[in-house]
Amino acid sequence: MQEDIGQVLTGFVMSKSNEEKEVNEEKIRALKEANPRDFLFAMIEQLNNETLATPARHLTGILFKNTAKGGDDGPLWFTLSDDDRAKLKEYILIPLADEYEEVRRSACSCVAAVACLELPKQMWPEIINNLCTHSGSEDLKIRQSSLITLGYICEEIDGEVLGNDNTNLVISALLESLEANENNPALMQITMQATYHSIDFAENIFDKGEGSLIIERVVKHGLNPDEEVRKKTMMCLSEIIRCYYSSVDKFMGPISDLTSKIIREDDDEEVATLAIEVWCTVCEGEIDIYRRKKGEGCRNYIKEASVDLIQLVLWCIEGSYVDEDDESDNWNRSTASGCCLSLMAQILGDDIIEPVINFAGKKISETEEWKDKYLGLLALGAILEGPTKEKLMEILSPAMNTIIELYKFESRKVRETVAWLFSKIAQNQPEIIGNETVFPSLYSHILDGLKDDTRVACNSVSIINELAKGLKPVEGQIGNILSNVYQELIEKCTECAYRDETENVHIPNQQNKINIAGFDALYSLFENAPGNVMPLLMESLQIFYDKLVATYDGKDSIDNRTMEFQSFLCLCLQTLLNRIDTHLDTVIADKIVEVIINCFKSRNDVFEEGFLLLSALCSKFEKHIDSHVPEIGPYIVHALSQGESSETIKNACGLISDLCTMVESHNITEGFENYVPLLLNNVMANRTLQRDAKLSAVTAIGDTFLITKEKFMPFLEETLKYFNSAAEQCIDVNLADYDLVEYIIKLQGALIESYTCIIQEVPEAGQLIHQTLQPYIPGILKFSIICVKNDFEPTLARVKEVAGLIGDLISTFRDSADFNIQEVREIIEFLSNQDDEESKQISQWLVSL
Repeated sequence: MQEDIGQVLTGFVMSKSNEEKEVNEEKIRALKEANPRDFLFAMIEQLNNETLATPARHLTGILFKNTAKGGDDGPLWFTLSDDDRAKLKEYILIPLADEYEEVRRSACSCVAAVACLELPKQMWPEIINNLCTHSGSEDLKIRQSSLITLGYICEEIDGEVLGNDNTNLVISALLESLEANENNPALMQITMQATYHSIDFAENIFDKGEGSLIIERVVKHGLNPDEEVRKKTMMCLSEIIRCYYSSVDKFMGPISDLTSKIIREDDDEEVATLAIEVWCTVCEGEIDIYRRKKGEGCRNYIKEASVDLIQLVLWCIEGSYVDEDDESDNWNRSTASGCCLSLMAQILGDDIIEPVINFAGKKISETEEWKDKYLGLLALGAILEGPTKEKLMEILSPAMNTIIELYKFESRKVRETVAWLFSKIAQNQPEIIGNETVFPSLYSHILDGLKDDTRVACNSVSIINELAKGLKPVEGQIGNILSNVYQELIEKCTECAYRDETENVHIPNQQNKINIAGFDALYSLFENAPGNVMPLLMESLQIFYDKLVATYDGKDSIDNRTMEFQSFLCLCLQTLLNRIDTHLDTVIADKIVEVIINCFKSRNDVFEEGFLLLSALCSKFEKHIDSHVPEIGPYIVHALSQGESSETIKNACGLISDLCTMVESHNITEGFENYVPLLLNNVMANRTLQRDAKLSAVTAIGDTFLITKEKFMPFLEETLKYFNSAAEQCIDVNLADYDLVEYIIKLQGALIESYTCIIQEVPEAGQLIHQTLQPYIPGILKFSIICVKNDFEPTLARVKEVAGLIGDLISTFRDSADFNIQEVREIIEFLSNQDDEESKQISQWLVSL
């Protein structure tokens, strides 16, 4: 293999055509699949082969890493013998001292990959100590490689796996390296990058109050002559504040001085922008504290720095370069400052108004320069979320006519920003413009804006979108300020939805932007329509049905743009069906099912919006939809078996649930054998799907069991295995990962519901289902207890759900587990102490069992 693989690798990196590259790629794949073990050894031999071209040696490292980590049943690395792994680890360390940096970096990625595989299994414990030791080597090549590898490991591995001792070693080595290499820009960049990735691990160090040295060393290098070092320093500061907000008190002064100097004086735009992001991170941390902890633990860094910080960001906004013809939305010092100002407004509330209004007022009223008006409007729009409605009304009302008139200003940039400002007002305080005083004069300008340049039109239609949502009638209110113009609003938004922007195809992201904005506004108009415009919604249902038919009628094939419009139109019909509160003839349901199936046929594929529309039909027409299940079924099967989109699969699962629970479909019980194996093997077992798709699959399986009952038995054992695997994800959850915790809470709900469906059927289903379930009962009980742990902040509703499941378990499987445990007694006591009658009844029921 050695001679052949060297030629193949060289042929791949030196390929002069795609065809030649594909041939060599196929040869590499064949060699790997023929004998993965030998392939790994061959890659490392070639990585150490000094006669091989450097690009080919670099490639071998990538192939080694990907092969070692790959494998259908876990990493291939662990299928090797202990002796093979030991030899490979010895070989991958050799090129860390290679002459060529490209080779060294490739070797670093290999060492890091193996370390991240083995360290979680308490294997290769010496690697961290060795790397830390050699990070101070006299040999600069070895020093560089050690630091790069540490950075790669820190980037990928979990801090808990690394442990406190190794974390201390890594942090100490990096801090020493920052001092030792301060005159070596290349090593400083590498060290600061590794420091950035290590900060998340330093919790134990900061908890013990020993994080000062880390902050000191990072701050010290904020003015390093090398711009890349300064960039990474700012990134480190943001990460430190994000992770250890409460530990930076005594350093906020130096951090403030450093960032202010960089923002005002640094010639590198990216460095200055990252310095502003440091303050954005502070803002986000304090906003999060107020939202989650009602301000408890907030150090009020922003309030303390507000006077100087507001002036600093306004200085950045004022000094920004603006090109009226520039259509890009680049992230720079100016846009970051606008973002920071917006975040500060959420913290400071009314206190931010005076300095910003003074700035904006001068810019808007005291000059005719388009740039000044643009910047004033931009600053004003940035602070609309945070201050009270009363204070904003007091400030904005006297200036409203002046601002409205800017809708006709000659500068397109100003018109665009005026429309954006009104959309922000509509989003945050809709009553300020959605009243009899302001709206009539504003409305004509909005209509003119819809016919203006694309960006002006997009922002104008956004005003309609936000007003429709913000002025949604409350109970008992049959109309609002929009009622008299509702038909015109629907017509004008439809025109935007179908507006042809092909002449703007040279402008990035502009061609479909107005179409998307138009449809978004239509969704909001339909969803939030007041009661006195309901006849318009009935008319719109027929109009948009006809538009959907027109996307395929008389056409042999359709293009991507037409497919997009099919999706948009399905969402329109879905929203209309959900909103119309009057009786609809079942003929409409039959027609819409037919049009959806024709859309599927026209594109030879399914799409998520089509399934959402079918679910809306289930909700609206319930049992009438049962007759259409034989037509719909093949498309559900297609989505579950061939669908690559997680959203489409999620909505196909949702449709199965709707057919089971709303329609109580007879036909789905006849054909459910087509769905369940796909739900288990194609969805639950698929590691690449997004989490929400699997949540929907769990619910769909439970709902299917509920209506098929004993017919489900052939799939029950496999279902319980998948459910058990999913339940194990709820153990040892990283509570700092808010997205993961949110998913786990949803997963708990789906599993509780599905387990309850299954358990409640046992008494009537016979001995076989009882025997199948029995081995899983202790695990289900353990899962139930975990769901009400304080870590997940369970709601009263969740505790009731868990209590119901435990009660069903006791009733049916009294001898299969020990239910007289402290955790169950605590649930009983908790419910008995609640004020509502239902909680007390559940508690008494559990006691009686």
